[in-house]
Amino acid sequence: ESVKWNLPALRLEWNRTKATVAPWWSENSKEAYSSGIADAVKALDNWRASKNGTRKGKKVGFPQFESKRKGHDAVRFTTGAIRAEPDRRTITLPVIGKLRSKENTRRLERLVGKGDGQILSATLTARWGRLFVAFATIVRQQRPAPVMPQITAGVDLGLRSLATVVDSDGTVTVFDNPAPLRATLNTRRRTGRAMSRKIVGSRGHRAAKAK
Repeated sequence: ESVKWNLPALRLEWNRTKATVAPWWSENSKEAYSSGIADAVKALDNWRASKNGTRKGKKVGFPQFESKRKGHDAVRFTTGAIRAEPDRRTITLPVIGKLRSKENTRRLERLVGKGDGQILSATLTARWGRLFVAFATIVRQQRPAPVMPQITAGVDLGLRSLATVVDSDGTVTVFDNPAPLRATLNTRRRTGRAMSRKIVGSRGHRAAKAK
C-alpha cells in the first residue's frame, strides 16, 4: 500500500502497523519512533529537492539505512518530563529518568525557573560509551532600560570623526574614529568570551559588560 512521504501520513501508518511489525514498541519511548520518522521525512525531502534542482549544495542521494557500526544512536524528546533539576547536576528525560550531568546546568535551570526560557526539545546521543544531552531552548530577549530616558539626542555621522552627538541639554559629544580597533581585537574577543560565560543579569555579567 502506498503511503505519502510526509510526517502525518507516515506517523499514522506507524501507529496502524506497530503492534504487528514491532510488538516490542511499548518498551521504548514513543519519541524514539517519532524522531526517526521525522528524520526520514527530512531525508526524503532533501533527496526530492536535490533531484528537482531546488536544493543548493552537493547532490543528495536516496536515504539509506544507517549501519549499526557507523550510525549514531540518537533520540530527540519533544514531550514528557524534560527538565534540569534544581540541584543543577541532574537532568530528567522521559522513560530514561534522571541522569547525572558532568556540566553544571545552573544557567538553564535559572532561565526556566524565572520563566525567561523554555526547553523545546532534548536530543540524547550515545557516543564513545557516553551519553550526551543537547537542549534546544528559546530564551526571552532582555532589553536593557535606557540610562537617561528623559534626554533625547541627535547623531551626525561624519568622516573626520565617527559621530557627533548633541543632546537636548545642549551637550556636544564627539566620538573619534575607532582607528585602534584592529590593535584591540584580541582584547575585545577575550572580554567578549568572558561575558558570554556569565549569567545574564548577575553582578559578574554587569562587570564583564562594563569591561
